[in-house]
Amino acid sequence: MDGNGKTMLPGLIDAHGHVMGLGFQQLNVDLMGINTLEATLDTLKKYAEANPDLEWIQGRGWNQTLWAENEFPTAADIDKVVSDRPVWLSRVDGHAGWGNSMALRMAGVSKDTPDPQGGKIIRDGSGKATGVFIDAAQGYVES
Repeated sequence: MDGNGKTMLPGLIDAHGHVMGLGFQQLNVDLMGINTLEATLDTLKKYAEANPDLEWIQGRGWNQTLWAENEFPTAADIDKVVSDRPVWLSRVDGHAGWGNSMALRMAGVSKDTPDPQGGKIIRDGSGKATGVFIDAAQGYVES
């Protein structure tokens, strides 16, 4: 190709998949595209009932922007359907995680737990963690 003396760059497209993560997702509860909080919790409950031997329930794909409330969910929401073991659910984009009360207790998260650099713990009016952790704050539960 003759660029007539002008700079030419190839088209760069960053279409990619995290193949290992996609594989692991097949072992967890899939919450992709569910458009209500209630249906999300129902899917989680059915998965927990079908997998009674799992020590931790993990999943991915919740997206509160699809729900009428368009608000972050809470640990109390998960506790209504699974309270006997820890639950950790990654948001559709991986930039947030949602855990139940048992997962937060096991992680040692309290009112005094600071927001890490590059992350945020969503809190209620009294400063208590609600169950949603943004970006780097997910490390408190994931570690």
